[in-house]
Amino acid sequence: MQADVLTSGMVGAEVEFSFSDEWDALIKTAVFIAGEEKRVVLEAKWHDNICAIPHECLADPELHLLVGVYGTAADGSLVIPTVYADLGMIWVGTSPDAESGAAATPALWEQLQAQINLKENAANKVTSLSPSCTDAQYPSAKAVYEAIDSLASLPVVIEGAISADNSEVTISTENAWQKVYDAWNDERHPLVMLRVDGEVIAYLSGLSSVDGPSGPLGLALFSTPSSYLLSSTPPHCIWLFEDGTSIFMSSLDTHMSDVSDGAVENRVIKAYVDEQVGNINTLLAAI
Repeated sequence: MQADVLTSGMVGAEVEFSFSDEWDALIKTAVFIAGEEKRVVLEAKWHDNICAIPHECLADPELHLLVGVYGTAADGSLVIPTVYADLGMIWVGTSPDAESGAAATPALWEQLQAQINLKENAANKVTSLSPSCTDAQYPSAKAVYEAIDSLASLPVVIEGAISADNSEVTISTENAWQKVYDAWNDERHPLVMLRVDGEVIAYLSGLSSVDGPSGPLGLALFSTPSSYLLSSTPPHCIWLFEDGTSIFMSSLDTHMSDVSDGAVENRVIKAYVDEQVGNINTLLAAI
């Protein structure tokens, strides 16, 4: 390290450091001591390994100015403190008996705060959260976006009420079909549940469609766990149609009998229902 002759009252004096290769990846902090005065300067305030000497350490003459550097790895795995080097005596400087007009050297916490503010005001600061945020460019924004985005995949709840004889479910949620359809096609695959009278009784297990009077009609299959006993033959299924109507499993056999309208189509749908119920039972047993 190098420094010129030091005199009391100097402002803007500098010291130049020289480091070996092992210091290249370290975060450096210069520590200056003169008598009882001690000041630190973060590397962010240096330029080309040259650091300004805090003028507070040059206020009083006939003291020796000491300086050392403290280096730490970003993860704290390596710490290298140097010994203090003596930059020499602070000689009495010419003075007009007036106080120095230099601004006070910022305290350590003020220097840290300045670095934080600098990063916040950097050119790559983002003003919105989007999928374009990356770990390399905007790691904080990316983390916040993903946390908020994950909330969007919370369960979708469809509300309804069941009749006293357990034969009919009335859906009360507005645009229920659209919510079910959107959730089913969401790449995050949120859980969709049917809650009747305040209690979850069924979960979405499939989407299909049938030919209605005015064209294809979407329908969603909700299946209830076998532990929920609405009648004597669990598990149970509830069909939610695109037009907002619903059919409960206990009345499904009648609707899909061979003598009903569209008997062939109904048998196909009934087979699909039976298959879905079997798959759900298998999954429940595994759980």
